[in-house]
Amino acid sequence: EVMRVGNDNLFQSKVFSGTIANLIGCRIEMFEATGAIGAAKAAGVATGFYHSIEEAMQGATIRAIYEPEPAVSAFEAAYQDWRSDLNEILVHI
Repeated sequence: EVMRVGNDNLFQSKVFSGTIANLIGCRIEMFEATGAIGAAKAAGVATGFYHSIEEAMQGATIRAIYEPEPAVSAFEAAYQDWRSDLNEILVHI
């Protein structure tokens, strides 16, 4: 239902983040942190340093939120075209 991402890489692009939110149909919360910090916090949860992901993310600041738009048929059609093209390319590798 909610994807939480760091403020780096392609998620810094509003177009990319909005498109992913629409294609997946979920809310994206971009935190004022990098993916490396998120990975370290997840490792902290896995090793017991933090008791939960909520504890690990305590005090983290959300920089942006992307909500899926209700009408995403154009995004879905573009995604299916891309996926078809990608599969075609991969078959020839």
